[in-house]
Amino acid sequence: SEYTVSISGVKVMGEISGNENVGGLIGSGKGNITISNVTMGASVTGKKNVGGIVGYVHDNGNVSVDGYAVTSSFRVGSESASTSNDAKNVGGMIGCVNNSTFNVSNSQVMHTSSKEDEAIVIAAEECAGGIVGVIESLSAASCITFTKVITPIKVNNYGGGFVGKAEIDNKLTITDCQSCIITKQGNYIGGFIGSIQYTTD
Repeated sequence: SEYTVSISGVKVMGEISGNENVGGLIGSGKGNITISNVTMGASVTGKKNVGGIVGYVHDNGNVSVDGYAVTSSFRVGSESASTSNDAKNVGGMIGCVNNSTFNVSNSQVMHTSSKEDEAIVIAAEECAGGIVGVIESLSAASCITFTKVITPIKVNNYGGGFVGKAEIDNKLTITDCQSCIITKQGNYIGGFIGSIQYTTD
């Protein structure tokens, strides 16, 4: 049966490390996940599906985020962002969305350090985004509103201020948002979305 998990008013620090489906709050989830007023300051590392909030959302999952922010100690993705990009599907909030939906509002993923090499916040070999690393499919319309992403991103393929790679089979709306990413390398790089593909079954 479908369940609901609500997390509100928490701050996460320290180091969270794994291999696959690694999240600052939840590694892998489905059902309804509601996040509000969360501050993330942890280093969240892994090889695949790594997110500041949730690593992997699947099977008609629904993630709603209202009020999410990061501190200067936040990192997500590869274990050594300055020297190695070996992770796949890395997001400031969600690593991978598969047959699920997400809604983000009133949030920010921001880093103010002026030393880029020391401040790689989101790092991946493939599919890195300030909000979502990769959207593999959407079970319903999703949106991002009133959200800012200002952060260095290091990725070889598919990087975006909001979404690294989006395979869209439903409606995705981005409104009243701001993106300012720093990246010096990579293919398929976009200020908002690195690559969009429309898919049908």
